[in-house]
Amino acid sequence: MAKSKLTIICLFIQCLACSQADRSNPQETVLASPLEGSWELVENRVKGELVMPQRYPQQFKIFHDGFFSYLMYKPDGSFYNAGAGTYLVEGNRFKEKFLYYSDTVYVGSSDWQEWKLEGDTLYFYGFSRRSTKVAGMLHRSGDKISSWKNEFGLDVICSRRLWHV
Repeated sequence: MAKSKLTIICLFIQCLACSQADRSNPQETVLASPLEGSWELVENRVKGELVMPQRYPQQFKIFHDGFFSYLMYKPDGSFYNAGAGTYLVEGNRFKEKFLYYSDTVYVGSSDWQEWKLEGDTLYFYGFSRRSTKVAGMLHRSGDKISSWKNEFGLDVICSRRLWHV
């Protein structure tokens, strides 16, 4: 049952990432977001304490053409959760809205975050949907994980970029 659920989610993510919107008018083409690509979680800190990942890979997240999807595993490698939806970037603020989620309680919820891109590292922090504010950092390449404090006084989540538009 869990394997079929995971297979369906992976197929959905692949279809979402490969789909193309009708771009009949070239003037309507939207420039790619700096978030575009696929990312792998490398580090997650809540209130300065390392909480994950406890195994690799633990989370993959894909941003493409205004859509995102992600898949997360438990430390033992079993399925934890997955979700997909739309995203919007406004300056250094990022909003994701879940259209699909393995826990249906989150379907329709939105999550505003702040982000910063420095070289190959993408930082996310201030997750509003969750009860505890955490910070995140996604990394495109390399193994060095930097430490960074934001205005919330929190450290960061870190992921490595696997693919870029």
